[in-house]
Amino acid sequence: MQFQVKDRVIQQYKTVLGVQGDSGVCEVEFALRPEELTFPLDECLAFLVVQLPDKTDGQVALDRKEDEDGQAIFVWKVGNEVTQAPGLLSASLKLSNMDSLLWGTEITTFTVVRSLPLSSPQPIYFSGRPRIADPEQEEPITVAERRMFIPSKLQSIAVQNDKNSETVAILCPRYFDGHDLAQYRFFLRTESEGGFDPVLLEHTAEDSVVRMEWTLRPPQTSFSGRLSIQLWVTGEDFDWQTEPASVTIINQIAGEPVIPVEPPLFEQYIKELERLRQEAAKSEQNAAQSAEEAGQYRDEAAQIKGETEAARDEAGQIKNETEQIRDDTQAIRDETGQIKSETEAIRDEAQQIKDSTEITPYIDSSEESGYRAGFQRADMEEPVWTPPLQARVKAGTATTLPPGANATVTQEGPDNNWTMHLGIPRGEKGEPGRDGVEMSVTTGLFKFFVEDGYLKMLYSDEADPPAFSLVTDPETGNKTLIYTFEEEG
Repeated sequence: MQFQVKDRVIQQYKTVLGVQGDSGVCEVEFALRPEELTFPLDECLAFLVVQLPDKTDGQVALDRKEDEDGQAIFVWKVGNEVTQAPGLLSASLKLSNMDSLLWGTEITTFTVVRSLPLSSPQPIYFSGRPRIADPEQEEPITVAERRMFIPSKLQSIAVQNDKNSETVAILCPRYFDGHDLAQYRFFLRTESEGGFDPVLLEHTAEDSVVRMEWTLRPPQTSFSGRLSIQLWVTGEDFDWQTEPASVTIINQIAGEPVIPVEPPLFEQYIKELERLRQEAAKSEQNAAQSAEEAGQYRDEAAQIKGETEAARDEAGQIKNETEQIRDDTQAIRDETGQIKSETEAIRDEAQQIKDSTEITPYIDSSEESGYRAGFQRADMEEPVWTPPLQARVKAGTATTLPPGANATVTQEGPDNNWTMHLGIPRGEKGEPGRDGVEMSVTTGLFKFFVEDGYLKMLYSDEADPPAFSLVTDPETGNKTLIYTFEEEG
């Protein structure tokens, strides 16, 4: 069955999960759209907080998958740990990362139906098939909010001196604060009456979850009572651990055997000697086994040492590569500065060329020099003039020439009535630079220039405006700028 989760509400009420004592019969799915959340699901672990009808609290880890619509589907495989008592079962969906609770729903209620009690005078016989520890089927230990949540079935996790009797899965989020924990090493720190013993955990990455397996063996099971555990994740410049948790190692029955009065004392001695011989053989076997385990621990320590050396070498290589990248970056920065300086020099040179190629045209109508036309380039100290004319001169066309072309002055008409046509090259386009060369106008000297698409003239404040007129040819429509003056004598 599947229920939609919207606005932090699981949309169901008192749905029947099963009958009292059911295990693995029901599978519940919770569908959640990504827009309901403000954080990525890859950095969190989903679990269900439940309260049983007898007010017992617990947590159940949920599997996650994605449907064809992009919804996150959280799967709850309902086991008999929540169906032991009939009545109403309260539940809330939670999402947590390794440090804190990120998101949760409101509490909803399910129903467990009462079953008839089983009462029979006949004994119950089991099939005899041994129980095999299967971490894929058993509830795992989940890590969230820096705590290890241990299922009730695993609270009494082993009996004293058990060896390879229980393999427990441990799940934690794969991603934490920008780190992919699958790249690091996982240790389970254990502490009992006998002392401290760290266990290296093999781990695999499953999408957004890291899965570890812990197989119980001595020395973790060597002493009965409380066994404190703490998950430790470590790597290059990274260490993270949970709060300590604990499980119980059950005490084993031990003591001296009881020797009956009968049979006779001699037979008792014979049996006692046989018992001692068996114990000696067993002690020898245990010693060999302990030596083998010590060799395994020595190999594991050598492996850890080798991995540490490899990690140190890798860190040194990364450090050298970082230094090389820093040197390359400085070289690029120096080269960029040099290119910038060369660009500035080219810009200044372009501005200098622009300043030196600017051309200013002139028409001189003073009585001393007569009527003449000329031009002056910015790098010239004096204008270049045409021979003086004692005639009527009128302005013709002003043509813009390509950049770099020579300026032209063309006259047409009879000697006493000229029309002057000017060809002025366009300046080179360059970066904004210094202001152009300014000129001062005096009496009888005018300056023509083009600005905003208009031909403009500059004349001295001490003289009257020159007598220019704009005449339109009725046939062609061409406009002619004419300056009229009277000849003396």
